[in-house]
Amino acid sequence: MSAETLAILGHPAFLAVLGACVGSFLNVVIYRMPRGQSIVHQPSRCPQCGKRLCPCQNVPIVSWLALRGLVALISKRPPNLGVNEGQLAPCPAMPNCVSTQGEDERHRIEPIPYATSTGEARDRIVRILRSMPRTRIITDTPTYVYAEVRTAFLGHVDDVEFTFDEQARLIHFRSGARLPYWDQGVNRQRMEAIRAAFESAE
Repeated sequence: MSAETLAILGHPAFLAVLGACVGSFLNVVIYRMPRGQSIVHQPSRCPQCGKRLCPCQNVPIVSWLALRGLVALISKRPPNLGVNEGQLAPCPAMPNCVSTQGEDERHRIEPIPYATSTGEARDRIVRILRSMPRTRIITDTPTYVYAEVRTAFLGHVDDVEFTFDEQARLIHFRSGARLPYWDQGVNRQRMEAIRAAFESAE
């Protein structure tokens, strides 16, 4: 092997492209194998709508960023938000949501107790949300608060809800990502940060 060839193979740009290709393939393996899908014969499809992707949409990194940004732009607000008989919507099976009313360990998170009046607790939650970057409060009622939070990098929208149990003096909440399949623990970290801010304001 010539010195020129070795220089090309060791060039950072070549290694970056090679790593992106290997990483893209491993991502396919990680996603498909647990679902019993072929890693060879099935064409790539959007995991959200099932639409088949064209070859130009399979370029590592560039197409991923473009597709994620597009899906984030057009992702719709879930129709099941809100409180129904004291219950927030259940988290989906995907690991991108936490809820104080979750039934399994993956999604379950503890509610926030409060000793003040419900109005004061709600006002404190609203103040915390207003201090958070990329956060927009959509609904603000005496016993229910709903906000949309956008991620810093790709602008994905997370839906964050709070409902106040006046009898038990507990704040129940749900925080879920519209995209992607796995949120890397962002929603749990956010809600724990809100809990800490709420408790420090007492």
